[in-house]
Formats: sequence, structure tokens, C-alpha cells
Amino acid sequence: METAKAWEYYDEIAEMYDEYYALDMRARLYESLMAFLLTESLQKFGPWKLGIEVGGGTGKWTKAITEKVEKLIFVEPSSRMLSIAKSRNRDIDGIEYVEATLENFQIPQDVEVVFLIGDILSYVNDVKVTMEKISARIRRGGHIIGSVDSYYHALREIVRAGDGSARRYLERYRSMRVGNDELSDVSFVTRCFDTRELSMLFKPHGFEIIDFAGIMVFGPYDERIVNFDEVLEAEKEYARNPDLINIAEHIFFVAVRR
Repeated sequence: METAKAWEYYDEIAEMYDEYYALDMRARLYESLMAFLLTESLQKFGPWKLGIEVGGGTGKWTKAITEKVEKLIFVEPSSRMLSIAKSRNRDIDGIEYVEATLENFQIPQDVEVVFLIGDILSYVNDVKVTMEKISARIRRGGHIIGSVDSYYHALREIVRAGDGSARRYLERYRSMRVGNDELSDVSFVTRCFDTRELSMLFKPHGFEIIDFAGIMVFGPYDERIVNFDEVLEAEKEYARNPDLINIAEHIFFVAVRR
């Protein structure tokens, strides 16, 4: 598979993205759990006057976010994803759309919340530079709400597959190559984290992570989930179990700027 940047991969599959997530059972489970955790966080920590949704993709979460954010800057490097997001949320006021990567975007001063949903920290070129950039602009008491790919889930899957070279690469660089050959011949490199590493990354930049949750703690699932509602309920119940968070497929987090 050809290796590209994450946003280039998503630009290629933009028109197929929403349909895939609607039809694939595992993708539906992921989106249902993300919606659950995001809604909880919006209710608990909002509202905010100024927010940024980074890597907002097709704008699936934007409507819910704007209910708690007075002015939202939607930042997305894929022109095709951005076009879909604009169309989807065309009736919502208070959104400014910017085609840019987080690295190239000038964050406004005193932003109150930054959304990094969809594993954006796993996709940036340099996580420390990214944290410095956000820290310099976000106001005290502001929040970062996001998710990342999970290191121990990745390690488990690689070991189960018997791929020694991928395991050694993951252990050395905390990264792995991912993609979906059903949608594209392109793959990209993702950075994987555990909760301890995330806390250590955020702390020097003035942030404290105040909530962790696992997304798909009981996976991997077969494409055919026999009882979707039962699985979803169990996933919600155990999402914040500290023994399970680090083996989940994704780690959801909320951080506050002290």
C-alpha cells in the first residue's frame, strides 16, 4: 500500500466515508460510543464562547458542538471533506471554515475549547510542537476534548497477527501504518498512546487530563455484531473502567488548562 499523510488518505475516501460508517457494524459502534462520550463532555464542561474543531472531517459532530460553542472555527485539511462538512451544516450559524492542517493554522488568542476528535493527535507531525501551539493560545480553564489511537490495542493486534517487524516498529516509534483496503490502496502512519503517556505529554504544557474513557474496550469485533444494543450498552458501562481503557481501540480524553 502507498503511504500518505492522514489527511490525504481521508481526502481520497471523502465521498465513501459516511456511507461506510453507516453500513459497517464496527464503525457504527465506534460512532455511537463517540457520540455518547462527546455528548457527556459537552454537557459537563460547556458552554464556551470560542472553539476550534480540528480535523472535523465531514462535519458529523459539528451540530452537537455548536450547541455548546457560540463561535466555532472548523479546521480541515481535506478539501473534499471540507466541502461535505459545509453542505451538511449549511443551516448552522456561527461556523468559520478553514482549509488547513493544525500545523499551518494560526490559532486565535483566548480560544476556550479545542476539539481533537477522531485521533487528531495521532496524526499530527509532531505532538510536542502541537501541544506548545495550543497551550500558547488557549485560555486558563479552557479544554481540549479528543481521542487517540491506543498503543496496547495496536500491540495486541500486531502480536496476534504474528508481524514481528510491525511490532518492533511500534515498540520503537510508538507508531504503526493503518488504512482500510476496502476503501483505498493508500495507508498512513498513526501515533499510538497510553493514558500515562498522554498525561505526561499534557502536563508540561499546563494541562491536566480530567477524564479518560476507552472506545471499544471489548473489541475487536466481528463484522457481524449479533446484538448491537447489548454490545453498545456494555461498552458504555465499562468505558471508564481503568483496567480496560488502555486496551480499548481508542482512548477518549478531556484536558483542562490550569
